[in-house]
Amino acid sequence: MRFYYSDFSADQPVKNNHAMLEVTVDERTRTLNDSLKRLNLAMGASHQAWFDIDVASGDVLVSDEYARMLGYDPQTFKLTVPVWEAALHPEDKERILAEFDRLMNHGEACETEFRIQTAAGGWMWQQGIGEAVEWIDGRPSRVIGINTDITRQKKIEALDMTRNRVLELLLEGSSLEAILEAIIETIEMQSPGSLGSVLLLDEKTNRLYTGAGPNLPAFYNDAIDGVEIGEMVGSCGRAAYTGERVIVSDIDNHPNWAPFLELTDKANLRACWSEPVLGANNKVLATFAIYHNQPHAPEDEDIKLIEFAAQLVAIAIERHKTDEKLQLSARIFNETHESIMVTDIQGSIVEVNGRFSELTGYSADEVIGQKPGLLSSGRHPRSFYDDLWMHLRNDGHWQGKSGTAIRMAISMPF
Repeated sequence: MRFYYSDFSADQPVKNNHAMLEVTVDERTRTLNDSLKRLNLAMGASHQAWFDIDVASGDVLVSDEYARMLGYDPQTFKLTVPVWEAALHPEDKERILAEFDRLMNHGEACETEFRIQTAAGGWMWQQGIGEAVEWIDGRPSRVIGINTDITRQKKIEALDMTRNRVLELLLEGSSLEAILEAIIETIEMQSPGSLGSVLLLDEKTNRLYTGAGPNLPAFYNDAIDGVEIGEMVGSCGRAAYTGERVIVSDIDNHPNWAPFLELTDKANLRACWSEPVLGANNKVLATFAIYHNQPHAPEDEDIKLIEFAAQLVAIAIERHKTDEKLQLSARIFNETHESIMVTDIQGSIVEVNGRFSELTGYSADEVIGQKPGLLSSGRHPRSFYDDLWMHLRNDGHWQGKSGTAIRMAISMPF
């Protein structure tokens, strides 16, 4: 009897090859997925997201971080070119769409900065880099790129520019109101939907007076002008009274604002955060306030922003007060009926007033740089001059007595 059998061993290598191929594909897929996860994690940590545009359909594939950056749920977020265009900031739209057109239709790689609206209605600054990677009939068919959240960087730049602008205005001798309005303008730009206000404290009356509030209703500024400070007086009245920050996230339901609800309702104000402006020795000079038209609680960035604003307001107010004192001193110096001479610590004359020249006959040019001895009448003993300089060094001033050759006050700065 013969036995016949079939040898299927020839098929075994094929099966093995298929199995090996499947394993290889699985391993490479896992490796690719792991690499993509690591890439997404790294980009998310650096506030970056990738996008991939199908030019023909206008559909946009984005990483989960793109949705999260804008405040959306990655699982439900869908993006198309028209949706992206509609979210661009009005002031950036024309410029950005022109650059986007060159990228999508001509393949010109681009790198640009723009603002885009978030889910919460605010604006995020992004840096976008795009490049065409596939072409059909000489036209781009696929565009990829990266968007980076640069909002924080832009805020820092804006605050630095504000600080420099305030210093420029101070050097130019601009009015206090103009400087305060410049500060408010920047803060309002950094905090969309906010309305800024500065109230100046009159320490003699304990009342707050409007320093600046350019975008608050005029009737509101007029109504609170001269309000007396107190622990239960709104946000600014309490901040000035206690010297501490006051956060009212819901004006309509806060006891401090109960007496003012008719006014705030008319002005459509629903939240107010007030920061006391402190000068030397922590003395309250004013308040800086942020209003919102909806109930609104501040975040950490908001607190830093109003602290920054309060510091700039303090600089402006103290410089303004210093200028006023200098102007007053200059008027007294020039208009007094007494002859005044100012010397340095070496005893050389550095300044004289008009009355000095009238009484002595010496012009300012003739005596500046000279020693006071040129005025000696010879009628006084050496002890007279020793006593004069002793008083100058000890008291910073000397007043002549009647009977001297010239009645004058001499002061010397130390």
